[in-house]
Amino acid sequence: MSSETVPLDPVPPVPPRRTQLLDLPEELILRIFETVCDELLAERIHGQYENNPFPSRLLFEDCCPRPRQLSRQHFPINSCLHTSLQGVWDRYLALQASEGRTFDDPLSTLSSRIRFLDLANDEEFHVLRYRGANEDADSYAKHAEQTRPPFTFLRSFSGIVTLRATFSEGVPRTFTAALRHLPLLQDLTLQFAHELDDALITLGEATPGLHRLAISAYLSKPLRQLFTNLPSTLKELHIYYTYPHSIPIPWYSVPRLHLYPPKGYFRDPWYFIQELKRVFSTQNQHRLAVNDLTIQVDSISLSKCDEPNELFYEEVIPTMLELMQPSTSIKHLRFFSFIDFRWWANDIRMGSVESVTLYEHPSSVSDSPDLKQGRLTSLQPFLSMFPSLRSLRFSGLGLLAVGGDAPPPIAPDSFSVFIQHEPRLASLLASLRDTRVEEVRYRTTVKSDRELRIRRARPTEEFEGEWWNM
Repeated sequence: MSSETVPLDPVPPVPPRRTQLLDLPEELILRIFETVCDELLAERIHGQYENNPFPSRLLFEDCCPRPRQLSRQHFPINSCLHTSLQGVWDRYLALQASEGRTFDDPLSTLSSRIRFLDLANDEEFHVLRYRGANEDADSYAKHAEQTRPPFTFLRSFSGIVTLRATFSEGVPRTFTAALRHLPLLQDLTLQFAHELDDALITLGEATPGLHRLAISAYLSKPLRQLFTNLPSTLKELHIYYTYPHSIPIPWYSVPRLHLYPPKGYFRDPWYFIQELKRVFSTQNQHRLAVNDLTIQVDSISLSKCDEPNELFYEEVIPTMLELMQPSTSIKHLRFFSFIDFRWWANDIRMGSVESVTLYEHPSSVSDSPDLKQGRLTSLQPFLSMFPSLRSLRFSGLGLLAVGGDAPPPIAPDSFSVFIQHEPRLASLLASLRDTRVEEVRYRTTVKSDRELRIRRARPTEEFEGEWWNM
């Protein structure tokens, strides 16, 4: 008697286990942790809308500087990773200048491991504490000079790549002298209220390998000095100052230039326009280096002053765009923090611009529907000035009917259904159909954690979009 073999049901496949953090190679885990630290300490330029693009602790008039330290509570570290990540953690340091004396010879090994240093000069704190007991002006000034900490300790931080330094008064000579002993320094942020003690210092000599520089200053003289000889390696410059006031903007030496006039307007528009006429004149023989230009501005408008021989600060931007038309260097153009956006059809054409960013001031989210509609209507004629445009990033303008940071998800291949419920977005994309634009990124406000990313592979295809968590 033969027995029949009963076929067994196939074993269902075991679903693959999702990759966990500890499954990754140690080298990759370390790189992820470095990226997290860098991101937490990064300059959030596009999110700074309190008339100051620097996210640091200094308000010159009101308080003492305080260094920004990474809080350990942000990093619940697995015990298996602690030993490996401790070395990465030790590369980041924030301290008051008066604490620098602790980095003497016995601690030189520790200081040499630091890659990111956030330094604040707390001399104002010591002076105010002294003034409580003695209000004599001469004694006050003498004590301030005597208690100013030397910055020779910086020389032991020979591995620093990023340095942020804040001074409630001027920049001490010992600090600028110490910069010459930081051979790996690539990223420098300087904030100060008064003068440079070293009247001969230039960054081209002190920091020859610098790639990024951010400056916040109140006086024009030290800025003229610092910009006289910039490092040839410098690729990015952020300037917070009430332009122009005879400050030579380095159009010919820095590829990425960011200008942040306080409160978003130019105090002397006539002077700045004269500067633009000289720089962008067809008779100018100097080769422009700037290809990426960012400006914090209160108003983007074609409106003009009705009074003869008068000039409003709003006229700076349209005049600048008109003067830039012959230029072939500007590829990326950004405007941040505007609350006024009024534009209409015009004859300005900038064929070199491939990317435009427009970040509306987040306070505008509470404006009336009529104001939002007026700004949105201005978008299409504004974009028509850039026939080579490929990428558009913007926020606000009341584009979407659904707002907030929790918009409904967009299912795969259903973007066409989504825009049926968003007529303003549909109208914008229809206006871009016959252009070269291949990417649009939009946030309801610049501080939103959600971004709508819309793409097409080539101009002949339809747009597809999805929400991203930022």
